[in-house]
Parts: sequence; C-alpha cells; structure tokens
Amino acid sequence: TIQHNVSIEELSEATCFIVGQAKYTCVDCSREYVVDDYVESHTFDNNHVCTKCKSERTPAFFYTYDEKHDYYCMSGVKSDKYPVAYVSGFYDDGIHGWKEVKCVKSYALQANASITHLILPDNVTMVHSGAFFKATALQYLDLGGVTSFKLYYYGKPAAPDYTGMTEEEAVAAKEAYELELNESYTGYNQVLACDKLETLVVKKGLQCDEQAFNYSSTTEHYRMTIYTKEAGGSIVLCTTNMWNGKVLNYDESGKTCNSWRYAENGYDIELTGDHYYRNYRCKYCGAYDPRKYVTYAYDATADCYYVGDCTEYIEDTVIVSETYDDGVHGEKPVKYVANQAFNGNESIKKVILPETVHIIGGSAFTNCTSLEYVAMPGVEDISSPSATWFASRYSQYEAATQAYNTFAGTSIKTLILGDVFHVQEPQFTNKNFSEITRIYSTITTPVEFGDKAPYGLELANNPMFITEYVEEMKSPIYFYSEEMPTDTAYTFWHYDENGVATVWTEYGKIADLVDEQGVTYGYDATADCYYVADNKSFTGSTVIIPATYKDGVNSEKPVKYVADGAFNGNTSIETVILPETLKVIGAGAFANCTSLTYLAMPGVEDISSPSASWFASRYSIYENATQGYNTFFNAPIKVLVLGNAFNAQATQFTSNNGVSGITRIYSTKTDPMSYSTKLYGLDGANNNMIIGADASQVYFYSAEKPTDTNYTYWHYDENGVATVWTE
Repeated sequence: TIQHNVSIEELSEATCFIVGQAKYTCVDCSREYVVDDYVESHTFDNNHVCTKCKSERTPAFFYTYDEKHDYYCMSGVKSDKYPVAYVSGFYDDGIHGWKEVKCVKSYALQANASITHLILPDNVTMVHSGAFFKATALQYLDLGGVTSFKLYYYGKPAAPDYTGMTEEEAVAAKEAYELELNESYTGYNQVLACDKLETLVVKKGLQCDEQAFNYSSTTEHYRMTIYTKEAGGSIVLCTTNMWNGKVLNYDESGKTCNSWRYAENGYDIELTGDHYYRNYRCKYCGAYDPRKYVTYAYDATADCYYVGDCTEYIEDTVIVSETYDDGVHGEKPVKYVANQAFNGNESIKKVILPETVHIIGGSAFTNCTSLEYVAMPGVEDISSPSATWFASRYSQYEAATQAYNTFAGTSIKTLILGDVFHVQEPQFTNKNFSEITRIYSTITTPVEFGDKAPYGLELANNPMFITEYVEEMKSPIYFYSEEMPTDTAYTFWHYDENGVATVWTEYGKIADLVDEQGVTYGYDATADCYYVADNKSFTGSTVIIPATYKDGVNSEKPVKYVADGAFNGNTSIETVILPETLKVIGAGAFANCTSLTYLAMPGVEDISSPSASWFASRYSIYENATQGYNTFFNAPIKVLVLGNAFNAQATQFTSNNGVSGITRIYSTKTDPMSYSTKLYGLDGANNNMIIGADASQVYFYSAEKPTDTNYTYWHYDENGVATVWTE
C-alpha cells in the first residue's frame, strides 16, 4: 500500500494544548479532508519540558521544593512506566510557582529496577550522595548540566569564631553553621552499584573530587565509556572501577574517526567510522595503528600530550617520547600516562618513560603479566586518591585519575626511579609473587641517607618490593654510578651499551661458587640472590650456610634458598646450620642423607604441599627450587631447630626403614606458657619422624639457665650447638 504524502494547513489556531481545525491534503493525488480535533505535537527543549504547554516529557518523578535556594529537586520515582525517563528542568508544585529543577536528591533512584535510560536536563547541576545507588536496570546516564561531583557543592562553609560570643549566641552560631554545612554537602557514591551502566553522557567535562562511580565487587569492572557533547572539557574521576578510560567526542557529521552522534530516537549512541589502517596509519585521519605504535593524545586543558590507549600494542618494548607533535597542536611535552593505558596488555616486557612524564593514571599497567622492566625517573608519587597533594597534581589532566593497583599483576624485577618517589597505598602487588621488584635509583650519593630509605614506600601495602637488609649492603636499593665505583658498602648500577640498567661487577673475574668449606653455591639472576646448589658430593660432616655470599662477579647478596635435591643421597653430612635469611628448601633437598642428625633452619616457615597457594607463591620467584614431598626422607634427624613459625602438612619427615618418633623440635620460642596445644602446624600422621609439636613435647630456648621446671629448655653451647639445660 502506498502512503499519502500529506501536507497540513491549520484552518483555526491549534497548539499542543488548544484543539483546532486543520485540512490534510495529499500533494500527490490532491485528495483532501478536514479534521476538527487537531492538536500539534509537543516541542521539548534541553530541559525536557514543552516550550508551549510546559508538559513534562515523561511524568515519572517526584519533585520537592528547596525553600532556601528557591528551586526544585528531583526526589524520587513515581511511575515505572518509563524505561527511558527524562527529568524535567522546570516544575510547578502549585504552591511555589514555575521554577528550575537544579538537583537530584540522595537515593532518588535507589534500587530502581525499571529505568534503563535516565536523561537529566541542562538545568540540573548537582547530584547528591547515593542518588542512583543500586539502580540495577540503569544502562545509560546523561548527566545534563552536571559538570562536577563535589563533596560540598557551594563550598565548605567556614566554622564560626566563637570569641566574644555569649553562650546563647554561640549555640545559635553553631546551629546555623551545621545547617549551612548540611545544605552544602552533596556527598559521594552517587553512581554506586549500577552494574549495568556502560554509557555516560556529559555536557563537556566532569570533575570528581570524591569517589562517585563504582560497580559492585561481583561484576566485571571498567566497562563504562564517556561520551562528551562538547569538545575541550576534562574528565577526572576519583577512585573508579567503572570508567574504561575511553572518551569519545560528539560529531554530528559522522565523518570523524571514533566519534559519536545520536541515533534517530534522540538518545541512543551511534558510533561513527573506525580507523582504516594502511601501512600502520589511518587513511582518513592519519592516526597511527596502536598495535605497532605508542598512542599519544592531546590534553587541551593541560596543553600537553599523554600516552593513550595502548592495550592492543603488540611489541615487547615501549619507549615513550619526551615530546610529540600531532600536526595540529604543535610540539609539546608528553606529561602523563592515561588511565588503563596498557591495562591487560600481555605483550609488553619493558617500559621506558622520559623524565617529563610525572603522572601515571589509575590501573595504567594493571595485569601486564609480562612486564619486568620499568623506567620512570620522573614519576614522584603514586599515592592514595585521598592524598591532597596527589589529587592536586592529577586535577589538571583530562585522562588521568588516582586509583590503586597501578602495577598490580605485573612481574616487575627492575624499577628505575628518580630522586623522589612515594607510594603508600597498594600499587605494586601480585598474588603469585612477593619481593621480586628491585629499585634502581638515579641517586648517586647513598651515604647521605645513612640507614634511612631514600623513598617513602609503604612496604606492607606493596609486597613486590625487595626489602632485605644485610650487614655489608646497607640498602636493598641499587644506586647509580656512571663509572665503576670503589665504594663496596652499597651496590651500584649503570646503563650498558644497550641502555639497559646493569649492576657494576668486578670485570675479568670468574665467579667463585665454592666457599672455604667446599659448599657449592649458585647465582639466581631472576631473584638476584644466591642459593645452595648441588652438594651431593660434599665430603664434610658439617655444613654452615652464611647469610650472604659473594662470588666476585655478582657482588654480595643474601643466600635465600636450598635448591631441589641439593644434598640428596649425601651420606657424609651430619650437621646442617642454615641462616635466618634462608626461607625456602627445594624438593628432596636432604632426602636420603642417612647421617644427618642435626638441622637448624630457623628461617624456614613452611614445607607444605605443592598445592598450597601461599607456598607456591614463595617458590615461584626462584629458578632452582620447586615444591615437593619427602624433603627429609630417611634423614635420621634428632635435633631440629625451628623459628617462630613453621608448617609441614604433607609428607616431609618420614622413613621407609621403620624408624619413627626420633626428631625433637628445639624451638627459638621462649614462652611455653602461651601455648596450650601445638606450637607449629604439623601433620603428625604424615611426618612420623617428629616426636610432636605440643608444648609438652617441644624444647624452648632460654639464654640463661631457667628456673621453670615444667618445661624443657635449651641454649647454644660454646660451639654454637643446641644443648638442653641440665642441673
């Protein structure tokens, strides 16, 4: 059926609220007819009210009057009939007259399960705490005239000065201050647990000085894209797990690569053309292919360039330029790395930032699992989002906000820092690793710091950092020296011919990996430490492992572990004394050492099963130690010196020759009264060589001869051997 092509002629006045008469004429066939109940359609403006009759576009909300500020606030949902809901920019409650709607009240949309698209008017500039909390259906949010989520919208009022006031005056002043404080407070978490929200439309920019946008912990994070209606604004979201870092600008023509425009319904997003890469550059806009080139973008607010979305970058090395020129804004410095810039990129292994880069955005390198080498000499602080100084540095940038876990999930072993650096909150974490990140400092004068750390590091929150301090190496940090140093109190480094950070060594020497006892060591380059290596042929009866070793090539470093099978089958050794710095013993290291009767290992805390996640994470950083069973199989140990903590759950202390119950634990603990049952986590059924781990079965340490006769105590004799105190 062919539709008529109708023109309408009003015969009498008609509007959206006045009924009139109109003549309909088909311009093709000339057929015409007259209707007597003609009304015009509503004409809605950016405040979503009809310009003629003042009708609401969607009468879905309650509005309340704010007497002090003389405007209305959207305060709740009155109808679930509108999945696409428009908040009105003007309202009249029949009492206070026709006035602007300026804000959304706290919890106005709380737990709403019907609205999928919420569109605020230009008049609304303020959103209160928790306004959209748990709006579970919300997928699309247009913030209208909102440009900031401030904790205090009108500015935090100054506290009154009570000097010279009477008691009544002071009470009145306090009440007035608290009222003003409450009325200016907007709060935070405005968009909390809106787990379907993926589209955020803003007028020009958005500034948040408190946490506002966060998904719940049970959903996938970083799915929300921001769409700006006007170019030139800046985006700063404080502590968000929603925003994926992408900002697309509006282009009605649809000719700009990676921009957007409205679909026919007036609210849905329609993405415009993708880049068309030829020879790694876009045919239309000239942008470089992010798979092969570092992506740079221009920040109009800060008048600089920054490192943008590089999540698809496929090379293993990233070298960021000090300056960039996009051909439009001229040559300017590259000052920061944007939020999420490399998030989840598993290709990159090395990142070198210039000194001009001072800021790294939230989660910029999170889960870059192959990343081992980072040079960032210009970055001075990766602190908490609440740090005032930190926030002030970020506020000038459009695409970088503060957050946690900037380097979480990486495998960084070399970290080059400048003269100043602070990190307080969790930024360097990995559930599989600890103490793998060595700091290479550009500081050249370590003696100025004495025994103090030159950087402000909260190590408890950042367990990836290497933290050991040994007697002759005063700091776990390596310091820079362009020439080979003579100072042996510290470890120094330089750039080699390829520009790679390299520790100075005594060139020309062959590594000496056997000490004066005849014990053989190895150097673990991954963990940057020494370990006790293959000693199956060792012929001595006593093995005393030092806390540190120096092979003449790799400088003095701690001895951290015993390799797999190190003494396996050695029938000569009778006594083994390990230092407290040694934490790990490899699989089968002392199995079938049939003469071994005395073992001191006060630093070893766990010989658990291969499936134990904590145990696995400790082993994974070492090249030559793995988890296993039967570490001390058939070793007739009678004296076992342990430290404050120890666990052995799987089969480790057993024999196949019928011997059991011969291994006595000599604990370095001094307070037996604190333990009513077991001191250590021992599975006796799987470790039947051990007499027991109860307080009544374990011997306790006492430097002086004890007076307590309820327990058995021991001390070190003149030869350093654990010996029971006797009368």
